[in-house]
Amino acid sequence: MGNGSSYKEKKNPRKTTRIVLIVLLLFLIAVAVFVNLRWPRYPAFVKKLASFGALEKALSGEENLVLADLDYLGYEEVQYYLKLDGKDLLSKRVGYYVYGNTTLLGKKMDGSVVAELEKGSSPSQDGDLQYRGVSISVLESSSATDHWIEQMFILDGFEYRLFNSYSPVGLDSEEIKIMDTELQEKQTLLTQQIIDKALDD
Repeated sequence: MGNGSSYKEKKNPRKTTRIVLIVLLLFLIAVAVFVNLRWPRYPAFVKKLASFGALEKALSGEENLVLADLDYLGYEEVQYYLKLDGKDLLSKRVGYYVYGNTTLLGKKMDGSVVAELEKGSSPSQDGDLQYRGVSISVLESSSATDHWIEQMFILDGFEYRLFNSYSPVGLDSEEIKIMDTELQEKQTLLTQQIIDKALDD
């Protein structure tokens, strides 16, 4: 009996060591998981996606958010991004950013849409433009190196900012008129696409 008791006393320290190692291992795993989840993977608060379909899937739970389809309007090299409220894997989706371009007269025209949760900067009821009862704020600029137009409006708790631009460098006055007309048409079509989808769906 005495020998058996002595054996058990010698065995207990091994069990204690094993338990300590297991606890330490679990702690290290927990730390690794936490670091992996909180590591800043998205420094610009956006996550790039492969396609419009991927963007639709990622934001399928946002019933009031309208996705702008730049491919449908003839833009090329379209890129899709999720907008996030943080930089890590636990970040929540708060909107999207899409960018594309089109070519006319050998010049690239860039177009983009940013849609995110409303921040309280709603345009006045009068607005610069009205389309189907939606007030639209408009900013425009024309210089020797850059022509651009930006429109902003609020729909169902989301703020939309649409931007189109091109460089007039190397173009004569008639070509600039053509580009300006195309710029306005692209912007108008993009704005109407989003508003129509929101009001008709």
